[in-house]
Amino acid sequence: LTSAINQLPGSLQVEVKNMDVYKVKLEIIQQLQQQASDIDYANDVRNLINELPKEVTLEHEEKIKKARAAYDQLNKDQQQLIGLEYVKLTTLENQLSTLLKDQQIEQIKAQISALPTIAKLTLNDKEAILQAYDAYLALPYDQKQAIDSRQLNRAVAALIELQIAALPATVTEADKPALNEIRYLYNEADYSIQSLLTNYNK
Repeated sequence: LTSAINQLPGSLQVEVKNMDVYKVKLEIIQQLQQQASDIDYANDVRNLINELPKEVTLEHEEKIKKARAAYDQLNKDQQQLIGLEYVKLTTLENQLSTLLKDQQIEQIKAQISALPTIAKLTLNDKEAILQAYDAYLALPYDQKQAIDSRQLNRAVAALIELQIAALPATVTEADKPALNEIRYLYNEADYSIQSLLTNYNK
């Protein structure tokens, strides 16, 4: 009907009776269609959320991310239709965040545990030590508190000592990169590491 009316010349469109009523009804129909569409989109997201368990594991990470991405793609009107499912989504996201933090902590603990004892440590262990140390430094304060860093601190200090011991008695311009690395590691280290060094004044 709308198409037919629009094809009429303007002079005839004016003569169409009840045009105002038609426009009001057309607007109502369009609103109802939009509401139905909003409900469909919202229901799709609600179904994604409802498929998630009440307690999640790391295996559910991708499904949670998929549900979040779907929710974020909804407009504000559609998001308002989600209701309690959104509470479930945020709760599961918090659970997942905790699991990911715990996993990160355990991975760093494993890196530290895999380091050789100080007596067996060599310059060949540099990469493993620095990887564990960088990962530890990147953690926020609360996660650092869950890790006993004493073994790592001793390993970093021992590495710096080995690097210093490897310097020649008389350094030259060629030794500048090694000196800069030692200085960088020392400056990045906190006092608990610096205080363990026995040959830094060399």
